[in-house]
Amino acid sequence: MKTELDQEAPKIIPPYLPYRSFANTISGWRDKMPARIDRSVLGSYAGAMQTWVLSALRYFGLIDANGQPTESLKRLAQADGPERQKVLVQLLRANYAFIFTAQFDLSKATPAQLQERVKATGAQGETAKKSLSFFLAMCKDAGLSLSPYLRTRQVRQPRAGNGRKTTKRPAQSSNQGGVDDGDGETDGPASAAMKTITLTKAGGSLTLSGAFNLFDLVDDERELVFTIIDKMKEFELKQKQGADDD
Repeated sequence: MKTELDQEAPKIIPPYLPYRSFANTISGWRDKMPARIDRSVLGSYAGAMQTWVLSALRYFGLIDANGQPTESLKRLAQADGPERQKVLVQLLRANYAFIFTAQFDLSKATPAQLQERVKATGAQGETAKKSLSFFLAMCKDAGLSLSPYLRTRQVRQPRAGNGRKTTKRPAQSSNQGGVDDGDGETDGPASAAMKTITLTKAGGSLTLSGAFNLFDLVDDERELVFTIIDKMKEFELKQKQGADDD
């Protein structure tokens, strides 16, 4: 027997790129809209991000199958203030119909309820989390009222009854259920990493440092980072073997 979610949710995964990237891309076309939206006008992004932006534009009907901008895209790029919010609300209601239903009140929803609706589209794991983050950020940009449960985390109460002294943990800045506060940036904090190798012949050293979430690396960026790391390790190994031979 099919549930309400099975009947309402399309089997098309909603956008799951950072919302800011999506919104900033469209804003960049305010003064001059490209005749066709393709990878050549998204050159500032890596290959994976280009794919995600194009998919999001198609999902909202902002470009057609041939990449031609629709009137909705032109209107959104030109709109400001209340008019822009009006366009965003229309896009949200039209493309997230499985969320905007008479049975579902977004102003009272819990993180788990919203996650269920997103996962009903086929999104799982990190994809579902990022898809939900995109949706909430777009709602916030559109000025929609969101449930307080989607924006804040309740203070975790200490355990009691074991006879040991307990202390309250401070409230976390992140929110309940792994849902972000609507800014579209839900990925974990960037991790600082540094590697230094000695350049014996040059009488110096080479240091590689970075600050990013390792699990966000995809496609050419992932290949670049791990190629450099592998090369540095290979160089160090050769140095060590050379020293051992001596």
